[in-house]
Amino acid sequence: MDWSCAPACFYVVMDIDRLGRGENKDWALIKDTFLNSETVIITPNKIYDLEIDNDDVSFDFMSIFARIEYKTIKRRMKQGKEAGAKKGMWTNGKPPFPYYYDKNTRSVLVDETKRPIYRAIVEKYLNGTNLGHIAIWLTDNKIPTPYNIKPDGKKKGWSNITVQRLLASEIHLGYITYGKTRSKRGQVELVPEEERIKVMGTHEKLKTPEEHEVIMERLLKNRMLNPSSRRNIFPLSGLLYCE
Repeated sequence: MDWSCAPACFYVVMDIDRLGRGENKDWALIKDTFLNSETVIITPNKIYDLEIDNDDVSFDFMSIFARIEYKTIKRRMKQGKEAGAKKGMWTNGKPPFPYYYDKNTRSVLVDETKRPIYRAIVEKYLNGTNLGHIAIWLTDNKIPTPYNIKPDGKKKGWSNITVQRLLASEIHLGYITYGKTRSKRGQVELVPEEERIKVMGTHEKLKTPEEHEVIMERLLKNRMLNPSSRRNIFPLSGLLYCE
């Protein structure tokens, strides 16, 4: 391809539909950026100079087609995930501790090195150990958290809320839930439980319904305590330490 006919200062070499598939305002921003920087778009079939009327109109048409293609792909992916969830397949990204997703079998399996740790968490809580002490025990034993990297790249320890979410999760009961949230006009909102897809999954269960019921009852009871008690903050907290 002869690029000598393109008089602009900068060049972008790619197909038009690779530039973006977002909202109309995104395309407008891309287009304005190219115009202001005198950038020419070079594709395998054509050179687009947006200062030329015909190229400008062609670019607008291509952006519309790219947007339609994006919506079609997004809709099909959602339909595929919904169909998979209804069959009990994992479709929600990274599974919780101590599970992992096996790409070869396309199934969720238990990490055998983490299985006893999860069971210890459950049994400690059932035996009366509070969330804070479990979090300290896990951190002291250098057990990696499910999401153990902070935005700044540093590792973080276990927290009360991490342990609570792990204990309350119905995934360890064997359930698969899809569609807990949805995006509406750019805002993420919770979906009512009756509208979610919830089925028994194909992965191994790691706690019994009886254990889950006791856990949830205790968590609910803890929520009824005053905020300081729930956070294990008492008058002498931070002043006296157990040896």
